Amino acid sequence: MRGRRLLKTGREDADRGFVLILVLLILAALMALAVDFAYGVYVNISGIHNMQVMEKLSIEGSSLIGSSAGPFLQSLQQGDIPLDGQDLQIPLGDDTTVLFQAGDENAKFNVNTLIDQNGDLNRDAYDSFKRLLKGLNLDETIADKVAGWINPEALPAAGGEGGNVKNGYLTSTAELVLLIDKASYDTLKNYVTVFGDGLVDINSATAPVLMSLSDDVSEDLAARIIERRKLEPFKNIGELSQVAGFEKLGMELAPRITATSSAIGIRASASKEGITRIVEGVLDSSGKVLYWREY
Repeated sequence: MRGRRLLKTGREDADRGFVLILVLLILAALMALAVDFAYGVYVNISGIHNMQVMEKLSIEGSSLIGSSAGPFLQSLQQGDIPLDGQDLQIPLGDDTTVLFQAGDENAKFNVNTLIDQNGDLNRDAYDSFKRLLKGLNLDETIADKVAGWINPEALPAAGGEGGNVKNGYLTSTAELVLLIDKASYDTLKNYVTVFGDGLVDINSATAPVLMSLSDDVSEDLAARIIERRKLEPFKNIGELSQVAGFEKLGMELAPRITATSSAIGIRASASKEGITRIVEGVLDSSGKVLYWREY
């Protein structure tokens, strides 16, 4: 994991990365508490005013995250902050606890790559998605449902269980619940994305995603990649060929892999007295907020 590089970086870099985490954690906590305050104190004020308060908090929160995104992403890419999706728990006092996690969107399979810009099926991506589904013990026909949903020329019969189609790319993986059952979605959601450049980051992808790249990437070979990056992250995709078993395979996979992140997903939840407020967002490599949700 990239987070292990924290042990190898200087104290100054480590502190900077931790401060950035705290900035986002405190931001999420303040937003959560402010929203609870708006609900709890201003209950006698008109509903319209409450909506305006909520909207203002959302705009301010999005703006603050956007302004801190650049250095945050840099620290993530340098390995100062772990990208493994593991919760970091920090108590903020007053019985408030915040859980924060950051994840590399390039660590996942991008389902929007199933259909090319010209509307044609991307056979490599389609085969990869079916391998991923098989590896997760899920119905492989999910690949056809998602491709049919996206295809700009698909007829209703090509869509999900309800027969509908979007005829366009997914804007969120949450759309998958319209196509597949909840149990399948709960398993799949941790391995797929709709953000990023469509490449798979060999520095953060899980074994199932790595194995989806090719029939030739066995569980053993995927484990070798993971063990190698624990020692030192790949600086570029060319270094993959230095891993035993990837001398030639690394070259074949080159068009579909990367060693950097193009989008980072973040999630912070603040809890107090049984009430939880969750903030989710996705940032691209320039720091632009691609996705924002509070609930």
